Amino acid sequence: MAEQGQGPAERALNRAVELGIENTLQEVESVEVNVRTDPLKAIAGKADSVSVQGQGLVIDAQLRVETLEVQSDGLTVEPLAALFGKLKLREAVNTTARVVLTEADINRLLASSSVRGNLQNLATRADGQTVNVAVDVLHIHLHQSGRLQLTVELLLHESGRRERLTLAATPCPGERESSLCLQDVRVQFGHIALALLDLKPGEDELAVEAEVHFDPESRDDTSAGVDIRSGSLAFARIRLPHVERALARVLLPLAGINGLLASPWVQGNLQMLALQLGERSIAGAIEQLAMRLQPGLLELEGIFCEAKAARRTPLKLQAATCAGSGALNFLHLRLGAATLAIGIETCKVEAGKLTLGLAIHPSPPPD
Repeated sequence: MAEQGQGPAERALNRAVELGIENTLQEVESVEVNVRTDPLKAIAGKADSVSVQGQGLVIDAQLRVETLEVQSDGLTVEPLAALFGKLKLREAVNTTARVVLTEADINRLLASSSVRGNLQNLATRADGQTVNVAVDVLHIHLHQSGRLQLTVELLLHESGRRERLTLAATPCPGERESSLCLQDVRVQFGHIALALLDLKPGEDELAVEAEVHFDPESRDDTSAGVDIRSGSLAFARIRLPHVERALARVLLPLAGINGLLASPWVQGNLQMLALQLGERSIAGAIEQLAMRLQPGLLELEGIFCEAKAARRTPLKLQAATCAGSGALNFLHLRLGAATLAIGIETCKVEAGKLTLGLAIHPSPPPD
């Protein structure tokens, strides 16, 4: 719907973009576009600024967005394609977005073939043997208190046993603008519960500080130690007899982390990935996965190799951290694919809803 004061060219471009969005998606409850431009720019498909507000956007059967608000500092589309209701961008632009996802929509995505389908034949090592694992349940719960909880149930193929892992955190604004804080981060696996207190990337090592809680039932007094295990999965033995709570600071050398990322247990699980985007199916593998560390900065890089198109897309996850007191503090979190970078600037959890504030850039912005 055009705002008052807009000229014919702006109104026409408004409607063209609206039609392009509606034709791209499977279902749209409502969408409103507001374009600011002049007649000459409109003919060329250019705009000075664009805002989009949408409700109930169904991208495909697996992904639905409750609310989408987008503000862009400009837009360039193919004008001829826009006349026929097809939205084709000539170039990426700086964009901010507010995305609201419901708990039901997130869980539908987590149960989809694009997510859960890639988690059915995972291999890992436990007790010196190869264990084949499937993620049988992947479920998120958004609490009214503002806390997010992810529950994962693992199925061990050989024994038929089930193990449960839960990850919980409370996202909140950081102390600096556009920074993000995760409070009370807890991981529960079997008899072990970890409360993550800090994450400190260094020049060649990653320091992790945590409070560890041991279930008394997991202690093996005959060996004067503690097994870190969940049911039949044993991961390590700690020589801390009769301890139920401990503070731990673990230094992970970069060489050891990258050795793990390059191991068959990681790379082998990244070779047959499939993603369904509407009618398009994408299959490929993630290769050359590696971590880079600088003081206060963690980067995870890889290349997605698409099988049919022989296309190689660089991927990067970047997290800049700052000192915190009992919480994980991030100056920024960015996910990059090819020449596009998406930064998570805000994250808010309400009862049944997750709201994300995103900043999208044509290329990774300078630090």
